[in-house]
Amino acid sequence: MKNKVTRRDILKRGTATLGLPWLEYFAGSKAMAADTAPKRLCVLINNLGTIPKEWVSGNASNYTLGKILRPLNAHKDKMTIIRGLSQNGENGAHPGAQAGLLTSRPLEGNKDTSNNVQGPSFDQRIASQISDGVARRSIHMALDATKAYSHKGPNQPISPLMDPFKAFDQYFAGIGGGSSGSAPTRAQKLNIVRETVLNDTRARYQELKTRVGAEDKGRLEQHLDGLNELIGRLEFQNKSTDDTDMSSCELPVIGSQMSLPNKGGDFKEGDALRNNQAKYNAINRTYMDITAQAFACNVTRVSVVNLGKYHAHGGESHKANVNNRNSNAGAYDAIVNAGAQAAQNINYLVNTLSAMSEGNGSVMDNTMIVWATELADGAAHSGRDSRQLLVGNAGGAFNMGRLVDVPTNANRPHSELLTSLINCYGINDTQFGVSKWKGRGRLSELQVNV
Repeated sequence: MKNKVTRRDILKRGTATLGLPWLEYFAGSKAMAADTAPKRLCVLINNLGTIPKEWVSGNASNYTLGKILRPLNAHKDKMTIIRGLSQNGENGAHPGAQAGLLTSRPLEGNKDTSNNVQGPSFDQRIASQISDGVARRSIHMALDATKAYSHKGPNQPISPLMDPFKAFDQYFAGIGGGSSGSAPTRAQKLNIVRETVLNDTRARYQELKTRVGAEDKGRLEQHLDGLNELIGRLEFQNKSTDDTDMSSCELPVIGSQMSLPNKGGDFKEGDALRNNQAKYNAINRTYMDITAQAFACNVTRVSVVNLGKYHAHGGESHKANVNNRNSNAGAYDAIVNAGAQAAQNINYLVNTLSAMSEGNGSVMDNTMIVWATELADGAAHSGRDSRQLLVGNAGGAFNMGRLVDVPTNANRPHSELLTSLINCYGINDTQFGVSKWKGRGRLSELQVNV
């Protein structure tokens, strides 16, 4: 009798390292935790500050989503809102806040030139424990990145990719070497991706289809369809010719119509891009698609995406009074709109992950999305009285559909939340970051099942 094929056996074959989705067939193998689908983490960040009171109003027993979170109202039962923690940073208002957001550690060295902290970010602490059997320990993409948010370890900042085409190539294809040793063209790369990666994945499917049940066959077909769609969208965007203007082409995306900037364009946030929210959102939603497909294909289980600012630094962030709209309504409203735009993209990601089958539920059921802003108050450069949003609970780590209130006057550090998020992935840490910012260790109010 032929031995059962394991997921690791399938993954190690061929030149392409694209993964297969989680299947019930593999649940008993060593490459997958018994009886459970893999847990995943997606961290989303907005630079600058926010308007904290526009996230949520009311109290833990009776709360209402504010203007910023309202685009996510359909998923309120999956949301956990954290209100009142202090986000710590040190060594420069923006550099220190960016360095400390995911690490709970101060920025080391010159604030203008250094990118170092003396420890990992919480996403990397989690990635170190849940990344067995995947092609990528984590993936990192950004619209705006002056400093690294993620750090693999001491003095190991992780620079995000700032182009969705490059992100797709690096995370899904990793193809190199054109004809005669020259660098391959975009079209050549995409042809290789289609012919090599998809054909390799289909070959693995053919090998598996006689062994798996009807539900697993459906998951494999959904996986291939999603990958085809993502490749096709990136390829279609690049079919511009000398006599055909594709700059205004609206690309089909599930639930929306998007238009990416042309290949080779500037994907980094600036005034021109920020003032064209259709393109701005197109980039971020493509990063959402790459994240979702990477999760579904088991390319990675950890994704970190910097969604940019959606509003101006000095002209709006510095001029808004977070407690008084009337002091500068234009700046205030711009920051509220920035948050709402980000929430719309998060809603898109939640819908995408929810539509991907896994086990008896969806990929979203085994994922946690964490959303935070660099600062709570951009004008004051303060992290005090911050807001964080969790969507999903990584397969049941805590109860969702709640507002978790922390008294602002207690000045409790957000490292308590980071520690508890680490605990959600089976890591029994009792504190995270530097000792002076450890607070009580864990955020007991979240009630994580440690």
